[in-house]
Amino acid sequence: RMGKDSHQTMHDKEKGHDNGWIYRITREMSYHPIRMCSCTVIIIFLMVFTVIQLGYATITSPTPYDWVIASTEESRNSDALNDAVERTDKLNTQSGVRTQEYEESFIFIHEAKDKKDIYTPQNLLDMCRVESLIALNEDFENYCLLDSNGECVLPSTSIVVHFYGFQNLSQWSCNLLSDAAVEEKSDELYDAMQTPEGQEQYGYWLSKQSTSTGYSTKAQSIWQFGAPLEGYESVSEKEDKQKEEYQKFVTGINGAIDGVEENLLDFFDLSASVDSLFSYYPSPYLLSASENKVEVMWYSVWNVDNEATRVVAADLVFSIFSILFVWTWLCVHTRSLFIASTGMYMIFCSIPCSLLLYKGVYNIPYFSELHILVLFIVLGVGADNIFVLVDSWKQTANMFEGDISDGRDRELTHKRLNYCYEHTISTVFNTSVTTAAAFIATGFSPLMPIATFGWFAATCIVLNFVFVVTLMPPAVVISEMYFYRWVPCLPSSRKIPVKTVNMDEEGERNDVRNSEHAVGSYDSVMLGDPDIMERNDSEKNVVSVIELPTVVGDSEMSPHMGNVEASDVSNKNSNSAIGNESPVVDFYIKFIEASIPLGSGKNAPVVAMVLVAGLFVFGVIGAMYGLELTPPTEVENWYPERHMFTRAQDVLVNGFLGADDSSYETVTFTFGIKGIDRGSFNIYKPGKNRGDAKFDSNWNLAQPACQKAMIRMCDDITTYECRSEACKPTKRIARDNTTECFMKDFRSWAKSTYGEDTYNMSETRFYSTLSNFREEENQKYNAFADWQDEIGFIEGNLKFGSVFFTSTMESQASMKLKQEVASRLDSLVRKVKNYEECDECDCSSLMYSGEYAFSWMKSEEGIVSGFYQGLSIAFPVAFAVLLFATGNVIIALYAILTVFFIVFGVLGFTNYSMHWNLGIAESIAGIIIIGFSVDYTVHLGHMYNEAEAKGLSDKKSKFEMTSHVLLLTVIGGAITTIGAGVFMFACQLIFFVKMAVLIVATILFSWMYSLCFFMPMLYLAGPEGTIGSIPVGVQNIRKYLQNKSIVVSRICPSNLEDTVSDAQNATP
Repeated sequence: RMGKDSHQTMHDKEKGHDNGWIYRITREMSYHPIRMCSCTVIIIFLMVFTVIQLGYATITSPTPYDWVIASTEESRNSDALNDAVERTDKLNTQSGVRTQEYEESFIFIHEAKDKKDIYTPQNLLDMCRVESLIALNEDFENYCLLDSNGECVLPSTSIVVHFYGFQNLSQWSCNLLSDAAVEEKSDELYDAMQTPEGQEQYGYWLSKQSTSTGYSTKAQSIWQFGAPLEGYESVSEKEDKQKEEYQKFVTGINGAIDGVEENLLDFFDLSASVDSLFSYYPSPYLLSASENKVEVMWYSVWNVDNEATRVVAADLVFSIFSILFVWTWLCVHTRSLFIASTGMYMIFCSIPCSLLLYKGVYNIPYFSELHILVLFIVLGVGADNIFVLVDSWKQTANMFEGDISDGRDRELTHKRLNYCYEHTISTVFNTSVTTAAAFIATGFSPLMPIATFGWFAATCIVLNFVFVVTLMPPAVVISEMYFYRWVPCLPSSRKIPVKTVNMDEEGERNDVRNSEHAVGSYDSVMLGDPDIMERNDSEKNVVSVIELPTVVGDSEMSPHMGNVEASDVSNKNSNSAIGNESPVVDFYIKFIEASIPLGSGKNAPVVAMVLVAGLFVFGVIGAMYGLELTPPTEVENWYPERHMFTRAQDVLVNGFLGADDSSYETVTFTFGIKGIDRGSFNIYKPGKNRGDAKFDSNWNLAQPACQKAMIRMCDDITTYECRSEACKPTKRIARDNTTECFMKDFRSWAKSTYGEDTYNMSETRFYSTLSNFREEENQKYNAFADWQDEIGFIEGNLKFGSVFFTSTMESQASMKLKQEVASRLDSLVRKVKNYEECDECDCSSLMYSGEYAFSWMKSEEGIVSGFYQGLSIAFPVAFAVLLFATGNVIIALYAILTVFFIVFGVLGFTNYSMHWNLGIAESIAGIIIIGFSVDYTVHLGHMYNEAEAKGLSDKKSKFEMTSHVLLLTVIGGAITTIGAGVFMFACQLIFFVKMAVLIVATILFSWMYSLCFFMPMLYLAGPEGTIGSIPVGVQNIRKYLQNKSIVVSRICPSNLEDTVSDAQNATP
């Protein structure tokens, strides 16, 4: 069956055809397709197996630092303080288990469904019943905050506790309160809202409209927990483990539904669809939870994290439908079940194989759910590469006479595959380089998850290219040799029309097209070596010429294939044209070429002119809107608008007059820490080894000037103005009664305890007294908190001192508001450093840090800067690829203008129609768009320029040939990518939905601009002939330089070299 190849080998050697790597590779693939295909499949399988065995396919556990840019000053300050706090000496008198408030809390939001006063006896009774699910939970006693007697402390921030007056858990009982009791309590709140101080204190119990309506329609309860948990000595000890225990109580871990969340879902009869075909789809949080006239929402960091795990897992199920669609479309387009299945194997395995390079070679351990999104991109790109290969292979059947389905004519198989391979490798290489370059541009983003996504995606694109030129060529040979005989309903190749060229006596060509099978008006393209004409002298007047749409290459056959024998070409009679017409292509050509007569035998192509002008104006408008994209002014949502957590987040930010202290950013001013040494910190493991704090040895708090500087700073903090909208209602940087200044308390304590003034103490006496104060006293405004972390004794020496306060800026403020507040904090730091006291005290180490808001502010800025940095890299690379692919400066300029309109047209669409901002999804997709948008213009521009090598010089013929060649391929590729992305519309995570919109919009814009702007522009303005050709331009430059050299040699004397040499050796 396989046949002998010794005769062919000798034949090749005689003709000198054994040179060239493409020739040798395609020869092996043609003569041993099963061996080559099987070996490639096995190698890919072994790579996947290795990835699984090494555990590379596991998702990295998320950390709070994943999206933090470690190099920013805000991040460095925060990490330095955190490290210093972790190294502080532990108190000898530990505060005990759960005597401190844990940083995270659980929030209930209650809203009157009738939009009337929320504070009625019945509504409060319903609220009490809901909050009983946490208060009366049997495990709550293991997580509640404890008082000095070891009893659970009910949160004073609970609206139920406030109205019912519960003192402890034993008193918790939900009864209907009297109207008088409710009215008394509610009047206290409504009276307080008349002053800024009252709004700051009770604003989280009053809806924003209450100042105008006189009543509140909303209320909230904030439930705090105690820390550290039993079995831990401090809050910072095994912090992740403690967080996991809290999460188990509240919601469960790893997507499980447990704890308080399970009770709440059961109470409100919200089904999680755990046992359905699509587990956790849809999310129960897309429904409303209500009790009588009260709508209830709940919110916590633990719920949000756990919900994300479930939603991502549920949404990724839709990738199955994307895979099935692409596989089905591959079957339809290639008409081969074997090719489609092999192609899907290639596409699907490219992801784990890329992981082998990504983690094993690049040494990047970070791999998140974001990276799985690459699957949807690879499906479209991989399928498009397969289409290029298969279409080229099918059309070679019309170039060479013979049948290879019996597996005997390996010489013919080799000729077909060699020609197909050369076309495929150049075309797919160009598009792969552009797409990969766009992702590599993303790889330079300052945000680590986005950067690693870019590198991983680029690797997948490159491996797709490698697989499509190694696995798929022998696969198409196998399909036609074997499976065509088994499944005759799947034709082995798509025939294309033939036309005849009559050679008149002067040697001019006369096209005579078969009237039954005319496919266009472009000039014929002669296939093969010109020697064919010489070898067919007896048939000089009539030579059948094959129209070769999709084969891109030189006007002659491959140099590795030698001359094409006359018998290789399908010489058909003009009345026996093969194949079928393409009505889609015919319609497109007629549509673009539609014109109206102008007189004098001239016509105006109005359709092409209108399309180019209209889309140019549309592109300019789209670019204007695209360039207006700005970072989000609100917190970016990850769930649909009707999702409970989205609504809760919106209400917490915009629905109340104020918020509890826990909703505002805590700011810490610190003396004594001058930076951080990152050491062995790995940015791809952001939650580990973030560095060691460096201390300022010149800062000495025992100096009276340093004490006075700190006390003066505390006074300034409490009164420092802030005119930003973030600082409402008091217009000060700090909330009232939140500034904890240990130096003030220490001076008072030393005076009352020892009768001494700290200014007059010796250095030794000062530090020993301060150490005693640290051991014995608690903070002023938080009786449960000690001074261990603010008075920074490390190994018995004071290294740093901190003053912290709750700012008036909410942690969830927009980037713009955070920038305004950060500017005021910077101003305050400069003011302190300019104190007179700082002339004697070294205040140079003073810094401020937040909890997370200011670090995230820099991440938001990084999203914007990374986006434009990516564009600045991707656009030049795209232009370079276009120059290389088209070989024509004019075509490349047309193409890059088209790409610009596509990219910013899509972004403008999201801004104008979708009202999106430049968030994470948009910044990633904005770079990806370039990779997608270049593909079609590369194909079309390449083919238009190659038409010149086929004997076509006028723009009309080149346009028609390009249309016949690539129109259906472009449409097929667009359908594949849209089909891969359209299923993401059903996802629940907004990020996936945004990516679906952006991918589909990009393909639609690319299709529209490439076929209705780029192609009509080529039809109208050319270029024609060699205008704009880079090779011709280079050749002309060489000729010019050569002529210049000749002229110089004629003008200059023959002894010019000796004269120059003498001049150089002369003494200056």
